[in-house]
Amino acid sequence: MLLSNPSDLFAFFDVSRFSELLVDGEETVPGNSDLDSNSRATQIVRSAEQKLCSAVRVKNFYSLQQLRDLVYDFQNGGTSGEQIIEIIADLAWCGATKRKRWPAGTPQGDDPACERAEAYLDRIRAGERIFVLEGVTQHDSTGVVLGVYGQEIPEDGLMEGRGLVSDIGNPSHLWGNRANCATLPGNCGDGLGSTGGWQ
Repeated sequence: MLLSNPSDLFAFFDVSRFSELLVDGEETVPGNSDLDSNSRATQIVRSAEQKLCSAVRVKNFYSLQQLRDLVYDFQNGGTSGEQIIEIIADLAWCGATKRKRWPAGTPQGDDPACERAEAYLDRIRAGERIFVLEGVTQHDSTGVVLGVYGQEIPEDGLMEGRGLVSDIGNPSHLWGNRANCATLPGNCGDGLGSTGGWQ
């Protein structure tokens, strides 16, 4: 989905412990170099990505490709994608610990990484833009580089300074807009652009 790999997460948890959580019974614990091809490890990482994407879809402030671009950024040595990888790592760690079904109230069952990951998901669901795309390389759906994300602009409908942010500019035909009164019939003295209520 977001194309992250188990090996991308190594900086954010104890890899040997993560590997131990993947095995059952007498199974051999996979080595670090084997995790990217380990079906349980990759399935847990995909599940973590799915939880993150589900949270993002609530407000749709980021597209799937933008999230992928943040992952690419991290994989290519950038720092902007570090936050998204850390969230995926926490979610993957929680997924791995849940395999063991430790009861709530035990250290293993109440891992702080799970609380931290859920707090991030709550912020995302609430519409908080926590990821910074400025300066991140932009790709299309096939991986072709399109350029670099520029400075992010505030979302429509939010106040910036003393004005309302809108990507439709400052059109004179909207009710109550007095920016271009001199060009309107009656100089805003009649019709829907009247001064009534705006004195």
